[in-house]
Amino acid sequence: MNHQNLTTTLLDEGISMSFKAAIERYKLGHFPDYILEKYENQLVYVFENEVYTSSLEMDVTFMSESYYGAIFLKNLHAEGYIIQEETDYGPLIIVQGDIKAKNLFVSGGDCYFRGNVSVAQTLVAGVYNHGELTINGQIEADLILSFDHSFTYTAAHIKRGIVVGLQPSIEHPEFQVYDFQDVLEKKYYLPGEEVLNTDQVLKAMRKGQTLLKNTTLLTPLERQILKARQSNTAKANLGGMGLKDIPQALFELTELTVLDLSCNYLESLPAEILGFKQLTKINLFDCEFEVFPEVLLQMPSLQEINLGKNALSRLPDDLAKLSGLKKIGLYKCHLNEFPEQFYQMTKLEEIDLSYQEEQPALTIKQSLPALKTLHLNANFGANIQAVLPNLQDLSMRNCSLKEFPESILSSKKLKKLDLSLNRHMLDFPAEIENLQQLREFRFTMNDHKPAHFEQLNKLPKLHKLWIQLPFGPPHWFLDILQIEHWTELFIEGKLDNPVIWKEILKRKQLAKLAKVSQFGEEILNIEQGRRELKVSPNAK
Repeated sequence: MNHQNLTTTLLDEGISMSFKAAIERYKLGHFPDYILEKYENQLVYVFENEVYTSSLEMDVTFMSESYYGAIFLKNLHAEGYIIQEETDYGPLIIVQGDIKAKNLFVSGGDCYFRGNVSVAQTLVAGVYNHGELTINGQIEADLILSFDHSFTYTAAHIKRGIVVGLQPSIEHPEFQVYDFQDVLEKKYYLPGEEVLNTDQVLKAMRKGQTLLKNTTLLTPLERQILKARQSNTAKANLGGMGLKDIPQALFELTELTVLDLSCNYLESLPAEILGFKQLTKINLFDCEFEVFPEVLLQMPSLQEINLGKNALSRLPDDLAKLSGLKKIGLYKCHLNEFPEQFYQMTKLEEIDLSYQEEQPALTIKQSLPALKTLHLNANFGANIQAVLPNLQDLSMRNCSLKEFPESILSSKKLKKLDLSLNRHMLDFPAEIENLQQLREFRFTMNDHKPAHFEQLNKLPKLHKLWIQLPFGPPHWFLDILQIEHWTELFIEGKLDNPVIWKEILKRKQLAKLAKVSQFGEEILNIEQGRRELKVSPNAK
C-alpha cells in the first residue's frame, strides 16, 4: 500500500472535532495553558480505536490548512517508523495509550505520549527548540537521542536504551552523557559540531536501519577507566560522570598519581582510596562534601587538593599532617575566617579562597614563607597584615578595599597583581615602585586619578595592563600612555570613543589589545584597527 492510500485509509477512521471539544468529550487530562490557547479551536483527528499501521508520517498526515493534529485514545502501533520531521511547528500529537514502533522521530511538534513508548531501534526525542515532547510512561529503545528540545520524562522510566544528549541526575547517574563517536556511525553526525546529520538519520530510520556502531560500546565511565588503565601518565579523569560512589574498577589502578572526581555527587570518600599510595593530585571541585574528607589526611603523598564549590565551613585541625601539600583550592566554600592550619604548612605555595559564601573577614596575620599564589576575590574585608616574601600572584578583585594593601610592597617577587573592582581604593603608594618584578597589573579606573600613578613608569617589567571601567573611561584615561613599558592592554568595560582608540593604536610597541566582557576576551586585530582608523604606529 503506498503512503497516499495508507493516509486516506487511516484518516477515514478518524473523527473530526476541535481540540477543545475533544478535551471535554474524552477527558484528556491536563495541558499547559499555552497549548490550550494555541489549539483550542483548531480541528484535530480523533481515533477512538487502536491504530495499526505499517508506517506513519505525522506531518503530511495530520497537518493541513484545516487540521492541526491527531489524538489517539488507545494504542498506536507501527510496523516500521513513526516520524514527525518538521522542525518549525509540526502537528499536535496526543497518544493516550502506548506507542510501539521500530523507529520514532519527534521534532518541532507538540507531542504528549501518556503511556509507554517501546521502540525497537531508535527514539529521537527532539532535535530542535520548537515544540515539545512529554512521555509519561516507560521508555524503551536501543538508542535514545534528544538535543536542544523540551523533552519531559522521568529518568527512572528509561528501562532500556543508550542515552545521548540527556543529562545525568543524582537520582539516576547511570544515564550518562555519551559522545556521538561513542555510539553512532560517522555518517549520522557532523564531526566537530556535535549535531546530528538529520537527513542521514531520517533516511536510516525510514529504511529500518540502526544508527549504532557495530562494535562493543563502552559507557563514558568505562571508557575513562580504560583510558586511565592504558595511559602512561597515571591519570584518571572521572569528572562530570554523575557519580554517587566511586566505581570499584578504579581502585585497581593503584599507580594513579592524578585523580579528577570533580562535578559529581560524592558526599564522602571510601577507605579504599588509601590504596593510591602515589596520588599527588585530587580534584573534588563541585561535589557534595559538607565536611573535609578526613581520609585524605592519611595520604602524605598529596601535593594538590581542590575542594572548591563544596559546602565546607571548617578544615580539620590535623590538616598540617599533609606536610607536602603545595596547592589547596577552596573557591566558593563556606569558611568564615582564614584557616590557621595554613600557617603550619611550610610547603604551601597556592591558596584559592575566592568567593566564600559566608563573606568572612579573611585576615592573614602570619607569614606564609612558601606562598606564591593567593586568590581572595570577592571576600569583603579581606586583609593581608603579614609579609609574604615569595608571593608572585595576588588576586583581590572585588574585596571592597579602601586602601592599597601596603604589606605586599615587601613581596619583591610579585609578578601578577589584581586589585580590580575595588572602586574605593583611590590611590597608589609611592612605594609601588618596589614591585620591580611586576608584569601584570589589574585595577579599576575611577574619576579620581590615583596619587603616585606615575610610579608605574618605574616598573620595567610591567608589560600587561588590565583596566576595569565601571563608568566608562575617565578624563585621565589616556594618562596610561605615559606609562612606558606596557605592550598589552585589556579593557574591561565600555569604551566606544574612537579618539581614545586612535591614541591607543598609535603606541608603537603595542603587541596585544583586547576587550573583556562577561563572555570572555575578544582579542582585537591591531593592524586592522590602525587601517580602519587611519593610524600610524609611528605617530607621536
